[in-house]
Amino acid sequence: MLQVYLVRHGETQWNAERRIQGQSDSPLTAHGERQAWQVGERARTLGITHIITSDLGRTRRTAEIIAEACGCSVIADARLRELDMGVLEK
Repeated sequence: MLQVYLVRHGETQWNAERRIQGQSDSPLTAHGERQAWQVGERARTLGITHIITSDLGRTRRTAEIIAEACGCSVIADARLRELDMGVLEK
């Protein structure tokens, strides 16, 4: 049976600053990278075979870390992007 797991990206610099990101991009913090590694360790035990992510840098980096841990590839798709928050992203 198909199982789908939803994972949020790791903490970003803007998350740490309590800023709205929308489609603007902010890199993962060291803590965000550790969060992704923790998810990757768990994903390895679940038999994850595919990771599909948005094409934003923060989500791609999170997905790449998880994929490295569980030995699968990443597919990036712009249709999975966060909503554009316009001037709120400034």
